[in-house]
Amino acid sequence: ATLWSCETGDLLWIAEIQSCTPQDEAPWSIFSPDGRVVVGPVGDNNVQCWKVDDGTLYTAFLEMGTFENPPCFSPDSAWLVTLGTYGSCAALWNVTNGECIRKYVVDMRKISSAVFSPDGLSVFVVGESE
Repeated sequence: ATLWSCETGDLLWIAEIQSCTPQDEAPWSIFSPDGRVVVGPVGDNNVQCWKVDDGTLYTAFLEMGTFENPPCFSPDSAWLVTLGTYGSCAALWNVTNGECIRKYVVDMRKISSAVFSPDGLSVFVVGESE
């Protein structure tokens, strides 16, 4: 994983990706709303979070589901929701320590997206019906 400066074109840092296998693909990566961390998928159905200022590993979210759809940060960057494609489950994670706070099991065949309310107190999950 690499971070580049849009202004200068300079390479800012290269981060080591843990538990990655050669066939893994990273179809998405996202910055937290506060700009302090960036997350991306890595091997074994995990998501890793790096500090933007220096590229060090901040935390990892384990067994998040699949990589088909990107996760969603809460407005205050404290929580991350990951989406399971076939498990019909969305998981809420603490960004600071990587702890799974809760899982939301929904009556859907495939979850496609999630978004937090502006106050960060609820999350809206969308998917395909059974």
